Amino acid sequence: MSLENEAHYWFLWPLIDALRASHGKYVDLYGDVAFRSSELPLLEKLISDCKARLASSPPEWQQHCGVSLAGSTKTIHSQLVRRGDLELWLEKLASLVELAREVGSGVEFSGD
Repeated sequence: MSLENEAHYWFLWPLIDALRASHGKYVDLYGDVAFRSSELPLLEKLISDCKARLASSPPEWQQHCGVSLAGSTKTIHSQLVRRGDLELWLEKLASLVELAREVGSGVEFSGD
């Protein structure tokens, strides 16, 4: 499963960080992480929590993605997020988790 839109990752980040803090599983843009079949409920909770967070979000917004500093110049980076696009990505993830459950497998995220 890939996070093609980096802004989606940064919207999910507070939930991803909570998952890391509670279970040591960190979905990272640059690293890999695998969820065994017994850990699929962690992904289901992540999906559910994200859907709840999205429910109060506007149809689209600029998501803060980082800051770069060059001398005294500070550049804030953001990307457009469309709620519908992120909802679609979450549905694909939910389908993947369900398929993994059906075949007794896990889910792996691969970073860049």
